[in-house]
Formats: sequence, structure tokens, C-alpha cells
Amino acid sequence: MLDTRLKTFLILLEEKNYTKAAKRLYISQPAVTQHIKSLEKDYNMQIFKDGKNFELTSEGKLLKEYADIANQQYAQFETALLKKENKTAANIAITPSALTALNDVTLQQIFNTNHIFVNLYEYDYNKIVELLANGKMDFAIIDHSFDSQEFDSFCIQLSKVVLVCKKDGKYDGKDRMTRDMLANATLALGECGSGLYNIVMESLSNKNIRLKHNLILYSNNPKIMLRQILNYDAVGFMYEDSLKHYLDYNVKIMELTKYNPSQNIYFIYSRKAFLNNSTLSFIEELKSKVK
Repeated sequence: MLDTRLKTFLILLEEKNYTKAAKRLYISQPAVTQHIKSLEKDYNMQIFKDGKNFELTSEGKLLKEYADIANQQYAQFETALLKKENKTAANIAITPSALTALNDVTLQQIFNTNHIFVNLYEYDYNKIVELLANGKMDFAIIDHSFDSQEFDSFCIQLSKVVLVCKKDGKYDGKDRMTRDMLANATLALGECGSGLYNIVMESLSNKNIRLKHNLILYSNNPKIMLRQILNYDAVGFMYEDSLKHYLDYNVKIMELTKYNPSQNIYFIYSRKAFLNNSTLSFIEELKSKVK
């Protein structure tokens, strides 16, 4: 069982208030104080530089690092106890844009393993990082940059980004989009801050392509983006693989000179994670399939 004092310490750091921490923990405020003093006594250390700002000493920072690892691993241990005896279930979080980018082959490789049952949940990137840190998710699939100090990873797919427009719209009869056309077009983009949005804006900047007088529409759902393209005669940047799910839509792919970005879809997991034999085997099996 996780040391109750460590749990108190972590909650206090989040709340930065003894009364609020006590309320969350369903204990008295003096009990919170006692837990902190007990940790300091047992480890012969001072946790906070002062009692007002909750700024950690160097020893306090080490304690937080240890407490985070212990808390995460205990949460994963509790989850493991609830899983099936013969075949483990893994909880995998995925960003909306990564989910639409996955082709059927990659998706089948994730689900079709000998070691594990897969539960797949859709969350935005920031929520996924929080869930991984708290041990609420085992793995994640993202199309986003991440902290390599915190997460191990491997690439499961490379997804091409394409420019899409309405077949019978203002760009009908044209196979190529010029920079001037793009600079004045209504654009449908991935949700601001998403992996799709970031790769589009970064690659446009790298090619010195500037957006000028654009009305920009955002969505994390490819079906909605396609509807925006059709209804507003817009052009949209989308993962090519996501279009395969909507072949009946009246859209086409256009070329943009010297613009052909691709985005890695990553499988990530915390370096501090508690991994049992089944989950380790799942990782190795998936790695061998996506090479």
C-alpha cells in the first residue's frame, strides 16, 4: 500500500493549502501537518523552504520525484489486480487526430495480439499526459510532440498530410494550389494545439508559406472538417489515411508546391510505469509488427 504520508504530501503540493488538502483527504488539518512532520523526521530532512509558498527544498524535490513514481506504480498495481488472470487488459488513450490517422492495418495490429485485451479511449493530448502520469492509462497513441525524458516511445505509423478541397467548388479544374490561393482561402484545420494543427503550421513555416487573409475553421473531427470544406468551399489539411473512411464525400486532394509533410504516430508509455510480463510482451509484439 502507498505510504499515506506520501499521498498527503502530493495532495498538499497540488492544493498549496493545508485546509483544502485535509478536505480532499477526509482528515483533519492537524493530521496533514503531522504527516509532513513525520516524513521530515523519518528522512531527517526539510521538505519546504517555508510554510507559506510551498517551495520545495532540494530534498523535497527528490521526495516528490519518488512519491510520483510510487503513486503511479501503486495505481497501476491496483489496476493489475483487477485484470483478468489469463489475459491482461490494457488501457490505451489516443488523441482524436491520431485515431483518424490510423489505417486499418495498424489498428488491427494493436488489437490483434496474443498477450492482451485492449481498451481504447479518446482524449486530448494534455488529458492523456495527466492520465499517464497518474497511472490511469497504461499506454497512449499520439500524433504530438512529447517529453522524451518522461516517456518511452516508438513510431507505429507515418501519416501523410494532404490538402483537400471541394470537387465542384471554386478550385474545380485545378490540381495545384498556389501560395497566393492558399493565403486567401478559407481553411479547415485540426483543433488548435493538436498534432495535426502543429505539423501543418510548422511545415508551412518551414516552407516560408505565410497565411494572410484567411478565415480559419477548427475541428478535431475529420467528418466535421469535411463538412466545413463542402459547406464553405474551404480547403483543409487532413491525414490522407483519414480520408479513406469518407470516400463518398465530394472532395479531392490538391497539390501544394514543395509541401508534402508527414506526421509520426507514436506509441508512448511512462518511463516510471509498472509493466508486468503481459504488458512487456505486448510492447515487444507490437514493435515487431510495425517495423
